[in-house]
Amino acid sequence: MHHARLIDRQIGAWDIVDSDWACLTDLQGRVGYRLWGVKGSVLRRGRETMKNCLDWVGLDYEVNPHREVFEYRIEIVGAKG
Repeated sequence: MHHARLIDRQIGAWDIVDSDWACLTDLQGRVGYRLWGVKGSVLRRGRETMKNCLDWVGLDYEVNPHREVFEYRIEIVGAKG
């Protein structure tokens, strides 16, 4: 597995995360969050923009719709101070 630093359009739309975890932060690394892969699910990253309409970035799990319980861990990250 590899770790990459992606910025803006490099993130893509709904790409599969091919790593143990993924993290989203502001460009200075001051605040963000990290999600880990969960067995039996697919972790995806995404970013989409539409002029004057929509601009978002995020991480998402794809899970079996018949699964009754899904647990995951989220870590808030950032520089202290």
